[in-house]
Amino acid sequence: MSHQETIAELARVRGELRSQTVRYLIERASSLYQNGDIPQAISYFAHAYATAEAKDPLRIAALNLAACSSSVLIMTFVHDARIPAMAFSPDGRSVATGSYDGSARLWDLETGHPLGDVMRHERALISLAFSPDGQRIVTGAYDKTARLWEAATGKPLHDPIRHNDSVSTVAFSPDSRTFCTGSHFTARMWDSTTAELVGEPLEHESAVYRVAYSYDGAKVFTNGFRNVRIWDAASQRLLDKRFGIVAVSQDGQTILEKSRERWLRLVDVVTGKRVGRPIRDYPDFMPRFSADGSVVATGVSDNAVRLWDAATGEPLARPIRHDGGIHNVAFSPNGHVVATASTDGTARLWNAATCEPLGRPLQHNRPVYGLVFSPDSRTLLTNSDDTVAQLWKLATSESFKDPLRHEREVTAVAFSPNGNTLVTGAEDNAAHFWSSATGEQRDRLMLHKNRVTAVAFSPGGRTVLTASWDNTARLWDAHSGEALGEPMTHSGSVTAVAFSPDGRKVITATGYEAQFWDPETQTRVGEPMRHPNTVYALAFSPDGRKVLTGCWDSTARLWDADTSTLAGEPMRHDHPILAVAFSPDGLTLISASGCAAHLWDATSGEPLNISTYHNGVIYCAAFRGDSRMFATGSADKTVRVWDTITGKPLGEPMRHVGRVRAVAFSPDGHTVLTGSSDKTARLWNISQLPDDPRFVQAWAVVKTGLIPERAGILRRSSCEHWLTKQNELTIAS
Repeated sequence: MSHQETIAELARVRGELRSQTVRYLIERASSLYQNGDIPQAISYFAHAYATAEAKDPLRIAALNLAACSSSVLIMTFVHDARIPAMAFSPDGRSVATGSYDGSARLWDLETGHPLGDVMRHERALISLAFSPDGQRIVTGAYDKTARLWEAATGKPLHDPIRHNDSVSTVAFSPDSRTFCTGSHFTARMWDSTTAELVGEPLEHESAVYRVAYSYDGAKVFTNGFRNVRIWDAASQRLLDKRFGIVAVSQDGQTILEKSRERWLRLVDVVTGKRVGRPIRDYPDFMPRFSADGSVVATGVSDNAVRLWDAATGEPLARPIRHDGGIHNVAFSPNGHVVATASTDGTARLWNAATCEPLGRPLQHNRPVYGLVFSPDSRTLLTNSDDTVAQLWKLATSESFKDPLRHEREVTAVAFSPNGNTLVTGAEDNAAHFWSSATGEQRDRLMLHKNRVTAVAFSPGGRTVLTASWDNTARLWDAHSGEALGEPMTHSGSVTAVAFSPDGRKVITATGYEAQFWDPETQTRVGEPMRHPNTVYALAFSPDGRKVLTGCWDSTARLWDADTSTLAGEPMRHDHPILAVAFSPDGLTLISASGCAAHLWDATSGEPLNISTYHNGVIYCAAFRGDSRMFATGSADKTVRVWDTITGKPLGEPMRHVGRVRAVAFSPDGHTVLTGSSDKTARLWNISQLPDDPRFVQAWAVVKTGLIPERAGILRRSSCEHWLTKQNELTIAS
């Protein structure tokens, strides 16, 4: 072997070893993602991307997987010590975090960047709260002080407010005029403008670990380890004292107290009378009321949370369980979701009505303690026994714009080539125009005499093609919505349509055949492509030389577009085929059969041994413009996006209320459009990252707070390093 051959062989072996390492990192990341450890998964995907050679197909797969995995984990905030205190601003645009490192920081939720000055105490900071008007922040710390800060700048408004011990809890009144602080044996009320003491201290026999105002601000509740006390906010007069483990509803009308039998009982604060039956549960942590006071959550030593009807004391649904003890529980402001935090290192989201889990566990590396919902109930902020707070998107995923609402089921969707216009077809016998920027509908409808089954734009975007159960396909002016020429009349319902890439041909499917048409004259061209059963799906190859069809006889077929003859053997499946697509690079085919979507080599027609699955029949499939990913929509009411190289899911399912009938990618690949039997079309954001190793590595550190080492080991970033990477990312973008 010559010297050059030896060098070439060494390079080949080195490349194979690198590719094996990348594959291992991707598999490891995928396993972590499935188990809910999103931060580590993102870090390993990014590490795989940085490790792979530029020409390795797995490089782009790792990039896709990293970007779409981040759709669950929205943002990470890093301190140099544990973060026990967190709060959303009232408008939901920022988050405040307080740490044992003695600092509190305000973060912009649009960019993740810090806002204003760092708010510092001399010792560990353990509590904080926003004023309801969003103008101030109050913090409490182990240095025996509370401090009042201007929320916009982080600048102190007054000298420290001193207690005789650590300030463990703080809260503002609903009108923002006063705030309350809790410490050892006392709680105190303060004027939020002057920071002067209001009235006398509110005395306790033990440490006060929680203070709260009633919704109307008339009462103050102070929780000690032995009792809860209710005070008149105006006069600081003690109104009531209750012993035992207790909770108070946010409206201040109902209290939960422990009975002698160690059960819990609901008591009306005004009348002092019991409400409903006793709750036969003795919680390990302070029970929680839902925002409207209708539900109570309790947690016990069997690693379970139970929900109870606050009016009757009757249990609701089944217990919510973790693999470890449960530290905390929180209700979303809209009452639809319950979040739980556990020693098993996870937070979990649950449907409040059924107690069914929503999405995967939200993984931390240490026990999870804190849970705070955003005001709009769409995100959850969690903290753990580590140095990060993490912001998560709720698993009840919503489209990023308002739904495009229809009177009937949406059966077809398409983007214009420039991405500015959407067309949807529906069972209301019409195709509809929409602005992709605003979601506004144009007045002009493209009307048929029966339901619309398919829509397509011409390659230049000037014409729209529609198909209907009224036995016609029609061409329309994309600007005016006016019909062009005569209908293309068939002998039965038209189930699918497509333009050739050069726009010179149209193909339609009806009954047992697919037929070419001249779009200028609306006349048939050439021979039909005949099948043994109904044709439900078709697609042109990117070069226009082949046509792919999907048939009820469980086969997909490739045809020569010039001769209408078969090009190879049928691709056989186990179930009827309702969707097919060509990848834009012309290398890959997709066919949807039953609950599975299968990938095939477009040249040979051989299977690629990559299949993706739903929990229901798949009705639609589409590739993104760069061929790197594809989407499928199903009767299981979800749309899923998949990596073309690995077949792995990208991000969480996008959920509708009804079955998903249609899916399309925007031309820039950033958006997915879906149509459903729930009478809506929806737009979904698909995360994308620049193909730049330095950018992706910095992004992964900022997103997760983790730094991947060369040996494949992750370590926690310091706050300084994390902020440095955040600045690098800002400059790079």
